[in-house]
Amino acid sequence: MELFNDPTMELFNDPTMELFNDPTMELFNDPTMELFNDSTMELFNDPTMELFNDPTMELFNDPPMELFNDPTMELFNDPTMELFNDPTMELFNDPTMELFNDPTMELFNDPTMELFNDPTMELFNDPTMELFNDSTMELFNDPTVELFNDLTMELFNDPTL
Repeated sequence: MELFNDPTMELFNDPTMELFNDPTMELFNDPTMELFNDSTMELFNDPTMELFNDPTMELFNDPPMELFNDPTMELFNDPTMELFNDPTMELFNDPTMELFNDPTMELFNDPTMELFNDPTMELFNDPTMELFNDSTMELFNDPTVELFNDLTMELFNDPTL
């Protein structure tokens, strides 16, 4: 992956995002995930969020979930929350639930609560209920109580309870 070893990240400075226009997504087929090893997270600094515009969601097909291993959680710092605009909710299809393993719970720090705006409620379809295994209970620290504003009450429809 020497091609991408460029501290200035000039290679990715392309407003048209043509570099990433590859239906096969071969560019991202790198088991070591070195392409994303950029402490400045500039690769993802794209207001249009076109880098993530991939219906197949293959960019996120990374078993070790290293793409999301960013203590600063800057990858998710997107006011428009477009990164999560995926009707299939495949981004969250991770049996290990490591995507949500963030002690600071910053991923859920979204005043608009748009991350949870999913009519199918598939985000919460986790038999192990690990998403809610947070001793600090910060996930539920929402003054507006919008997380629980679900007329269908599907969030609480858990056969194991």
